[in-house]
Amino acid sequence: MARARAIYEDYDVGNLQLDNVQPNAELYFPVITYPPITMLPSMTEDALFRNKPRGSQDGMAVYAHIPFCKTRCTFCHWVVKTGSTDDEVDHYLSLLEREMILQKARLGVDLIPARSVLIGGGTPSFLSPPQLERFLQSIHRHYNLSQCAQFSFEPEPSTMLGEEGGARIRLLKEYGVTRTSMGVQSFDDQVLRFVGRNHSATQALEAIARLREGGIESISIDLIYGLPDQSMEAWIHTMQTALESGADAWQLYRLRILPHGDKPGKIVQQFQKAPSRFPGVDDTLLMKVIGIMMSEEGGFHEHYTRIFARSPQHISYYLHDVNVGLSDVVGVGVSAWSNFGDTFALNIGDNLPAYFERLQRDRLPVDRGMRRDADDERRRSFILPLKNVAVDKAAYLARTGETVEPFREEVEKMKALGLIEEDEHQVRLTTRGRFFADEVCMQFFSPRHIPKRQLTQIAASG
Repeated sequence: MARARAIYEDYDVGNLQLDNVQPNAELYFPVITYPPITMLPSMTEDALFRNKPRGSQDGMAVYAHIPFCKTRCTFCHWVVKTGSTDDEVDHYLSLLEREMILQKARLGVDLIPARSVLIGGGTPSFLSPPQLERFLQSIHRHYNLSQCAQFSFEPEPSTMLGEEGGARIRLLKEYGVTRTSMGVQSFDDQVLRFVGRNHSATQALEAIARLREGGIESISIDLIYGLPDQSMEAWIHTMQTALESGADAWQLYRLRILPHGDKPGKIVQQFQKAPSRFPGVDDTLLMKVIGIMMSEEGGFHEHYTRIFARSPQHISYYLHDVNVGLSDVVGVGVSAWSNFGDTFALNIGDNLPAYFERLQRDRLPVDRGMRRDADDERRRSFILPLKNVAVDKAAYLARTGETVEPFREEVEKMKALGLIEEDEHQVRLTTRGRFFADEVCMQFFSPRHIPKRQLTQIAASG
């Protein structure tokens, strides 16, 4: 603990606050896309397909969203649906496949070429084994997976157990899933209960073992620090358990209180009602130091920001394709998103009937989005690679036709603070900079896309 505190003191959080790099440390906002999806205007499907996507020839990152969950976790800011009947799930799967067919028609291909696949939610493993097989068959019917480097699936621990869990694992293996990313979040049962998880720590460990026995090649888990009622000791126990769990990788997430998705979670109200139940900023960031330190000492290295793995093969190829390769993305399902060239589009979110109605009229359920102008395209091409790995100067030049010099003022400021380093080939975060990756990358946002209004509203209501 003493060594972790010394490392944290060296990061000098107070200095960053004075330099306006971390203006409000309590209200952490993750840099996931650029511009943030919470700031997108209305859009139609015709605008998305204005230009033929490059990826229709080169291979695309593929995402499918299964929104169903047993319960809604308090920290979830995404679109999920609870209390669904089998009939509703079956209807969703029918229209999800209809969306795949419409996507193919608009792209002008017989099969959509996939370079990486991610099935997320929600809880994709909420599907019964027959429903899961039906869904996986539809993926194979409409996507060309022959050049797919990684097929990822996001299960929930309790759905991997028992007879049905075993059937699901066999189906994942049979239909080519090579990586699972499981929402464990914590190995402390008290914390799990408070945030609304359906599994226990013991069940999470059993699920990891079952996936391994079932032949899944790569097993990743998600872990969250800064959760309510989470003590430093509980976090250390979670990290030690992760090291002993048999998992190949994990993503370390800071609790996201500020809404960044389509459906703000109950965590906002919990924080406003009882902020004392949440670790303070210093304790939260100290947990991050401990998580990084224990991961590295245990042989798990940060090959991709916040993802620690035994080797690079265990990181999410989908995330790498999207955020570093800046590949074209085709998404299907409620709240899923696509990106073709300079155009981003988000499907209808928290409104399943509207999603159903649009597809029943043979229209894609595009709801919001934007065609990025030259400035936004430059910023996105700089921010997302910087956040996750590094800005490759040659790749940036090939993509934008420009050098990184327009960002020289911001780069030099971050270099002076010890947050960025640069050589002939790359601009990348330092060790200190990676610790504050979201805050550093927000320095490169256009002023019109910094979510100041949200920050102000949450601060005022708190």
